[in-house]
Amino acid sequence: MALASVALEAKALVRIQKRYRDVDIEVEGTASPAMADPVRIRQVFLNLFLNAADAMGGEGTIRVSITDHESAVYAEVHDSGPGLDAETAENLFEPFFSTKPRGQGTGMGLPVSQRLIEEAGGRLWLKSVPNTPGCVFAFELPKARFEHDVG
Repeated sequence: MALASVALEAKALVRIQKRYRDVDIEVEGTASPAMADPVRIRQVFLNLFLNAADAMGGEGTIRVSITDHESAVYAEVHDSGPGLDAETAENLFEPFFSTKPRGQGTGMGLPVSQRLIEEAGGRLWLKSVPNTPGCVFAFELPKARFEHDVG
C-alpha cells in the first residue's frame, strides 16, 4: 500500500465538504509500500486532516511528508493552525477528549486512529511542541515484505 496514494484519497474526501474548501492539503514524498490495510490508513489520514482543518478554522495548509526509514514507512501531517496547549497535548489520545464545542466532535478520532496504526504494527504520536504554532502528528508503519520465487 502506497501511503501517498492513500493520503490523496483522504484529501479528496475532505475536499468535497464545503466547510473545508479553503484548506490546502499538500502531499509530498514517496516511500516503499507499507504493510497495512489502505482503508484503515485512509481513515487515519481523514481523521488527522479533519482535526487539522477544524483547528485552522477551515482555512490554511496541511502538509503531508512521506519518507522511508530503515524498516518503516514514515508520515508526518503538519498544519498551519494555532497549535496546542500542554493540557490538550497531554489528553489528545484519551477517548472522548475533545476541544470542539459540544455536539461537534466525539473525541474518538485520535484514539481510533492510534488503534488502527497500532493494529498494523506501527505507532502514532504527537510530534509538535505544546504552545507553538502549528501541529505535527507522525506515524510509522512497517514496510511491506515481498517474497520472490527463486527458480
